[in-house]
Amino acid sequence: MPPTEFHEFVTIIGTATTTELEESGNNGFNTANPLGGYDLTDSGGLSIVKHNEDFEDAGIDDHGAYFRFNFGDLGPGEKKEFSIFYGAGDNEAAALASLGAVGAELYSLGQASGTDLFSAGGPVQNDATTFAFGFKGVGGIIILPPPGVPDAGSTFGLLGMALAGLVGFARSRK
Repeated sequence: MPPTEFHEFVTIIGTATTTELEESGNNGFNTANPLGGYDLTDSGGLSIVKHNEDFEDAGIDDHGAYFRFNFGDLGPGEKKEFSIFYGAGDNEAAALASLGAVGAELYSLGQASGTDLFSAGGPVQNDATTFAFGFKGVGGIIILPPPGVPDAGSTFGLLGMALAGLVGFARSRK
C-alpha cells in the first residue's frame, strides 16, 4: 500500500460467519484457479500466512487478501447474486464506515507500514489511507453497523436502560 509498497499490513474480518466462503488468507499471490489449492507458504517476507481465520494487522509483508467462495450448484435459469466492494478511505475509520454503509459481511483492509518508503517497517498507519475490499450476499452477517446506527451491544444497552426506566416509572406510580 502506498507509500510503503511491499511492506503493508492486512486485516480480514468475517470468516467465521460467512457460510459460502471456502478459503481465505493473506496470501494474495495464491492462484486464482478455483480448482487450485491454497498455498500455505509465505510470499517471502516476514509474516506468517493466515488461513481461514479472522486477523488484524498481519504483516509487515508484501501480501494481500485471498477469498474463494463456493456458491453451490445452479440449475437452469437459477442465479446467485452477491456484491463486491473495493475502495479506500482517508483512514481506517473512514474505510470501516464505508463498509458499514454498504452492509459488508466479509472484508479485508490494506494499510501502509510507515509514512514513506524510508519508514517502511513501522507500525500500521491507521490514520493514513486505508484500502478496503468487501463482500455482501455471501452467506454472512453484516459485520459493521451503518454510520449513525448503534451496534447490537449499544442497542441492547439502550433497550435495557429503557426497560429499567419503565419499571422505575411503574413503581413510582403505585
